[in-house]
Amino acid sequence: MEPITLALLAVGASVTYIIKVAIKNYNTAQQLRDIINKHTNYIDATYEPHGNDLQMAAACTESLNRNFKGEDILSCWNKMSIDERKQKVITLTKEAASIMGVEVNNIVFDESTTRYGSYSPNGTIYFSEPFLACDSQGEIIRTIYHELKHGTQEKAIQAGTNNPYGYDTPTLVVWVENNLKYENGDQDFLFYYGQQIEVDARGFAQSVFQG
Repeated sequence: MEPITLALLAVGASVTYIIKVAIKNYNTAQQLRDIINKHTNYIDATYEPHGNDLQMAAACTESLNRNFKGEDILSCWNKMSIDERKQKVITLTKEAASIMGVEVNNIVFDESTTRYGSYSPNGTIYFSEPFLACDSQGEIIRTIYHELKHGTQEKAIQAGTNNPYGYDTPTLVVWVENNLKYENGDQDFLFYYGQQIEVDARGFAQSVFQG
């Protein structure tokens, strides 16, 4: 078989794989969204801002609106190409990280993950490339603030009562205990969804997005 034919077959297989992953992740996202819609009212009702959260959220909202030039976020988002979305996510992530005092030294778009994103204490933040491609509701944008909020939680836990966010001792104790018995959602999604550090991160992200 000619080298060019082999190359074309390899490219075709790669594209097919990416499409399959995107479809699988999209279907997973739809299933999770159905579950969330059934339970979000009573779970998210427990969200309360802590310490400097309101000020941080307001600053992040200002950054978000400025980067979309005050226009409707979802309308603009849904007109963007994947590359444009990536650049927007990178810009928003860097600005939010600076506002929130969270170290981000590496932004990765992952083709294989089945999660919207994740944050590592080593300063790497991951976003799902398949979800980015099929996201019509701004979930990846919310993920920026959600994952960076986990970064503030981790930083505050390490700093203790002298943390720069003004989080009090009872809040830190809850987060520490939650981390010790953390459920990643693989076995019990509702338990994962209702954990205090997840409620906190999700509530913060939603407050930024809604302004």
